[in-house]
Amino acid sequence: MKNKNKNKNVRSYSLRKGVLGLIVMLLCFNIQTVNAQPIDASGWGFNNIGVEDINDPSFGAGYFFYVAAFPILQEYPGPDHFQMGLVSTWMGPQYVSAHDTEDFYNTIEGGVGWWHDTRFALDVPKYGMGAVCFDFNQWANGVGAGSSQIRGDGHRDWDVPGGKYGAVQLSPNLLWPPDGLNLKNDTRGEFLGYGWSPLPLTEPMATTYGENFPTGNQCWTLFLNTTNFKGPAAFVMPTFWTETILDRPELAGAFLDTLPSVEHIGTGIEHMETPALISLDVGGKTYARTLPFVFPASSSDTTDLVRDLRVYSKDAMWNDMVSWFNGGAAVTPGFKAAGTRALDYYFEGSVDGTLGFQGDPYEAEALMDQDSYIQRQAWPDGSACGFEFDLSGGVTRVGDTFILPEFYEIESIDEQHQWVPIPESSVPAVTGLLTNTPTIGPRADDIPYLTPLEPDCHLQGLNAWTSPGPVAGPFKVQLGDGSELTYYWYRFIDQPAVIHANLPANQRQLLQERVEKIHLDWHYTDEHLAPPLSGALASLDPGLIVTPPTGMEVGYVAIVSRQELSTTEPDFDPPTPDPATFASAPAALSSSQITMTATTGSDTSGPVEYYFNETSGNPGGTDSGWTTNRVYSDNGLDASTQYTYTVTMRDDLGNTGIASGGASATTPPGGTVPVAIIGSWTSGTSHTVESGSDRALVFIAHAESSADTSDLGSVTYGGQVMTKVIERNEDSGFSAYTCAFILD
Repeated sequence: MKNKNKNKNVRSYSLRKGVLGLIVMLLCFNIQTVNAQPIDASGWGFNNIGVEDINDPSFGAGYFFYVAAFPILQEYPGPDHFQMGLVSTWMGPQYVSAHDTEDFYNTIEGGVGWWHDTRFALDVPKYGMGAVCFDFNQWANGVGAGSSQIRGDGHRDWDVPGGKYGAVQLSPNLLWPPDGLNLKNDTRGEFLGYGWSPLPLTEPMATTYGENFPTGNQCWTLFLNTTNFKGPAAFVMPTFWTETILDRPELAGAFLDTLPSVEHIGTGIEHMETPALISLDVGGKTYARTLPFVFPASSSDTTDLVRDLRVYSKDAMWNDMVSWFNGGAAVTPGFKAAGTRALDYYFEGSVDGTLGFQGDPYEAEALMDQDSYIQRQAWPDGSACGFEFDLSGGVTRVGDTFILPEFYEIESIDEQHQWVPIPESSVPAVTGLLTNTPTIGPRADDIPYLTPLEPDCHLQGLNAWTSPGPVAGPFKVQLGDGSELTYYWYRFIDQPAVIHANLPANQRQLLQERVEKIHLDWHYTDEHLAPPLSGALASLDPGLIVTPPTGMEVGYVAIVSRQELSTTEPDFDPPTPDPATFASAPAALSSSQITMTATTGSDTSGPVEYYFNETSGNPGGTDSGWTTNRVYSDNGLDASTQYTYTVTMRDDLGNTGIASGGASATTPPGGTVPVAIIGSWTSGTSHTVESGSDRALVFIAHAESSADTSDLGSVTYGGQVMTKVIERNEDSGFSAYTCAFILD
């Protein structure tokens, strides 16, 4: 496959043949310099991920997989010299003779990453769609987003539709920003589940836009699986594939509106550009400084990049949907196992990565030696793959992150020049690389995304956005990237993408009826897809999740009309206190249980969540996962064992604070624990010390009242404040109150 588009402001990936395993660097070795000035350079590369070839064309109804999402750099360097995707896919149609046509290209691709035209980027990637029609005539990146001419004022040109009408909003509970689908700001290696499968939402058409050119009825639909959104999100309008080739009848039936997908899904990591610097020392030796890549740790020396690839036949969902839409039983959310097949990954050998530049003052070629510190690996069961790191080869681990080398020099290895990682201490000061860093630029957030619904858009009057137009709005919401969305509610078939498709009246009505069936029976919290076999699910920015207005729960969708930098200062602050602290330090309740309580967190973007992390690694110790409960009990522990815990807090936008200091508790020996009542009192909240030692004291209080509810705030024993571990107040005409305190 190839991408003929030469404009760098293209949010589309292309699978480049012939680059795998070849890493080239352009520089020269004959320059003598005393006061070297670093030269701007770039890094790039492509790592293809092998996928099992099952050679079964019946599995042509799409795919689904999980990809790890994380910041690839420690700081976002700006869009001018940075474009990179994490693991992404390229899915084309199964072979037909039209593929012999020069420049034939037709895919659904895209994924999580950063693009040159991203305006509101952070270190966390966004998801971009990436449907590409014949020969890159147009591409769709999301609802209201796609290929477009750019006007002199920097705004998109709506006089030329391009791919901006290619994607149709399906879910009534999700907003799609034109800048891409936001993940939560604290995403650090969690898995975004996504994939594509066709739904029969329309019927085949013999004519398209009044021309005698057929269009099929495969509405390729994006399915997502995250913690806060699950199921179908949007689909590609079938006319997207055919509208630019109506004068090419020989290509009829050659595209994804009609054809099944290839069962062998192209997968890889495309690194198009990152900034770097290159310089020479006084003897002409060549050195480089990069922005080092970072990867989340999945084990002591590996990172999981992608896992659990599944391909589908039409038995998985399509056939049942056809029956449902023709009067049969409603389809239960999810893909049927009978039409699903798991594929293994193959991923081994050297990692591809290029660093170089061309032109003055010098140029040459060199290979890059990465074998000393990173290797591609597929895990033994084939379900996942990633990178394996050699921590003695220049990779460092900081917390849960691997950091790749930052500095390199040219060495001759096997009679070839190669880049070899070196420590900072080995970089000569004369190169200027110790005092200069690769370019970090601002993000391009000064120009908003406009649509014809906005008064300052150049296109006004009757158009797909205004005729018939929305039924409710405007509404506004702020996202974690600091942007603000303006959106309106449309009847489903009146949204701009459907209006632009110019469907016959009977097709429009049929489409509305079928979507209403989905809205009635499927909910965005339904489990449509099996969870990852390992790892945690990622979350979308909570600002993207919306609830339809009353009366619009079925058959309506929210469409973003504007995205701009918010005038309200974005919230990037974690909850306070930061670092988090314990209100009650970990304390053993038994030989197998330790309990603790975090100090209540406060945040303007609540609710606050807590993460209790057991750091000793001793058998039985378990983390809590993110929870809104600030009390945590770790059960199933070993007796006579010390366990250490920290607590961390985050807000609803994903702003995560610093972990507390570690606090330890030791479980007592196992066996029978003697229990005895050593005293009691009926009034007051303090008690003098009873005789005895080496014991855990438990205080239990109970009160009943026909008046107000009770609340016992604190208890003191021998001058020491006891810790409240449980409290319950049942109030149904008569109050019954119970609480318990402990003192270890």
